[in-house]
Amino acid sequence: MLRGPQTEGDRAAGADAVVPDARRLVMDDIRALLWSGKVLHDAIRSDRDVLLTGLDLLATDLPMVEVLRITEAGARRQHLSARLQEFEACRHRLRLSIAAAGTEEDMTVAEIGRALEVSRQLAGRYLKEANQRP
Repeated sequence: MLRGPQTEGDRAAGADAVVPDARRLVMDDIRALLWSGKVLHDAIRSDRDVLLTGLDLLATDLPMVEVLRITEAGARRQHLSARLQEFEACRHRLRLSIAAAGTEEDMTVAEIGRALEVSRQLAGRYLKEANQRP
């Protein structure tokens, strides 16, 4: 699981806090999402600088194939796509863990759906998928 450094929330909760397993999973998934967001943010910032270089190169008479080679367009596209997929996977895992924790705390599927602002049917699918999680 992708997990970043300890957060202020970890420190505020204290080392001795007793947190139910379902809530602990939600907390872990939030940390993973925060870390993935940072990694994605860093990748976007890095690509921004290269895109600006690409703009400058395109204003010259340099052939397109050379601009793409110099800016490593293919590798950068693949890298950013991978970071986006990781971020989306973290968001999805968080929705699943929220659904599971909610039912453990006696929330109905409809209440989970309203809280996440999704349909009751989608909340039910989240819960079904969460129950199949290893």
